Amino acid sequence: MMLRTNENGRSMVEMMGYMAVVMTVIVAIGKIVTNVFNEHKYSQASIQLSDLATAISKAGAMEKDYSQVNMAKYIPSTYKVAGGKIFHAFGGEVSVGAVSGDADKFSITFKNLKRKQCIELGMKDWHHNRNVDLYSIGVNNTYSYWPVYKNESGTNDSLPMTRIILAGKEADEKGLCNLDVNNTITWIFN
Repeated sequence: MMLRTNENGRSMVEMMGYMAVVMTVIVAIGKIVTNVFNEHKYSQASIQLSDLATAISKAGAMEKDYSQVNMAKYIPSTYKVAGGKIFHAFGGEVSVGAVSGDADKFSITFKNLKRKQCIELGMKDWHHNRNVDLYSIGVNNTYSYWPVYKNESGTNDSLPMTRIILAGKEADEKGLCNLDVNNTITWIFN
């Protein structure tokens, strides 16, 4: 008697090849989704900053100086407010207030930023802004000013910020956004 064997299906090697292809596709899709989500967060944080600066600037136009403005009243609904604290799109704390010693200016500070978040927000383009007048940006307590304000500040660091200034020129140099986490950016407005 002769036995006939009819095998159907795939071999183990073929199945492993198919699984490798499927895993590669899943990883690629995951990276795309993560990048899109991160870009959305950067955009949202930038919009939050612009909206808050605009609201405070408009409120300050009716007052003698920014020390007279109740800035907490003008926090846009896109921010999370909990326990009397304000949080930006990346989850770090936000502080706002009149600049100490110069109440004609106000500041907005984003705390607890990761290195990439610090770099991206530090490079925000303020050239075409029609609502507020940016005076300076402080990244981890190092301030840069527009060239028109250089004489006032006595510094050589000028805006706009560049990727090289924020990230560093070489792989071992980290620039102004030198911390992996807990970076702080302060924007000062006229």
